[in-house]
Amino acid sequence: MMLKYLDSVFLVVFILFCSLVSAEAAEVSVIPDEVYPGDAFMIVVRSEEYPWGRFMDRAITFYPVKGNTYISLCSVPYDTKPGTEKVMVRAGGTLVKDLRVRKASPVVIPITLPEEKVALSPEDLERVKKENLRLSGIWSGIGAPLWEGSFKRPLNSGISTRFGTIRVINGKRRSLHKGTDYRGRKGIPVGAIGSGKVSLTDNLFFGGNTVIIDHGGGMYSIYMHLSGFNVHKGQTVKRDEIIGFVGSTGRATGPHLHLSVKIRGLSVNPESLFRLPLDEIRQGRNP
Repeated sequence: MMLKYLDSVFLVVFILFCSLVSAEAAEVSVIPDEVYPGDAFMIVVRSEEYPWGRFMDRAITFYPVKGNTYISLCSVPYDTKPGTEKVMVRAGGTLVKDLRVRKASPVVIPITLPEEKVALSPEDLERVKKENLRLSGIWSGIGAPLWEGSFKRPLNSGISTRFGTIRVINGKRRSLHKGTDYRGRKGIPVGAIGSGKVSLTDNLFFGGNTVIIDHGGGMYSIYMHLSGFNVHKGQTVKRDEIIGFVGSTGRATGPHLHLSVKIRGLSVNPESLFRLPLDEIRQGRNP
């Protein structure tokens, strides 16, 4: 009887020991570990077991990249308050990492426009409503990753309006700028920020000639105000491949490129995405 009891105790201790060893064997990195609201970040897990996790009540999906290395691209909602958020990863055991969210200091830009340029007609409102519904259907798609490494800027030019800028039109706060505007003359080629598949090429009310690329894993890049297209819906593209040309179509005051990025429906600061060392991770190197 005593022998069976000791065997049972040994079995429980052994299972707990194996669990602890497995948990210690898993290596979790949050890159970067300090962000601003709206920033993208990545979670890298090196583990013998397939990982899963949660961040801010959202499930985290990991994808294998090389050997026993898994990666997930995530983002911090723009309305997140400063402080420390917890990243929970389960890979043999439960590991918790801290992500520090810093306080954002958005730029406020006052704009004066004729009222007819601000208020939308009933016809325009109906068109915008239909377009938003259509776009929501696109964002809901989450497939396997199509990107193959680090993302890069679509233009080698300066920024005219940064992500998170607050626009005050005729004295009223209208909207948060959920993208980045890049300077450029009409007709300058625009490159894809990463590999993927074209989900949309169309003329939209606000965005004008717009291209949307599905990069897989719930991530999309959106290129607005183009003067023309160089791709079609369903086409596969590589990073730097020309997808269109700078223009001023839609609601634009002059030629420029508006780039937006979404990760699982959340608007993300494109510049934060470009800083992620995805090439190094895919090559098995520590960034």
